[in-house]
Amino acid sequence: MLIGIPGCGKTTWINKNVNRDQYTIVCPDLIRKELTGTISDLTQDKKVWELAKERVLQYLILSKNVILDATNVNMYYRQNFIKGLPPCQLKAKLFHISSEEAKERVKKDIEKGIDRSHVPDNVVDMMYRQFISQCTPEQLNKEGFEILED
Repeated sequence: MLIGIPGCGKTTWINKNVNRDQYTIVCPDLIRKELTGTISDLTQDKKVWELAKERVLQYLILSKNVILDATNVNMYYRQNFIKGLPPCQLKAKLFHISSEEAKERVKKDIEKGIDRSHVPDNVVDMMYRQFISQCTPEQLNKEGFEILED
């Protein structure tokens, strides 16, 4: 599970470091685009997350290695997502970045026409506060995650 605020580099990290023959990526942004035609349309978010969990579950049942490419900064949502999954090794990759740098990256991506979620600055700030308070290694260890180091 990748954990970090929008603009911290989660998808970039996947594209640079993950062998897709060994890992299956489930990305709610891409599911959102499948359902609505755009990554930023949140009108079908409940269905997006149902499908994301369904896909992760299916891949785990098939003994696939799965990476969930989402922010995962909210402890309640994160715990709810992993509830009901089959026994598996929970690993978390944390992406540390300031909210200001993340907002600048999001803005630059949008200006360049990169297909990414248009996350408002106040939402990035709120998610940053959640990341700082709810994504400590101690908290993630309590939830059953092994923290992956760089």
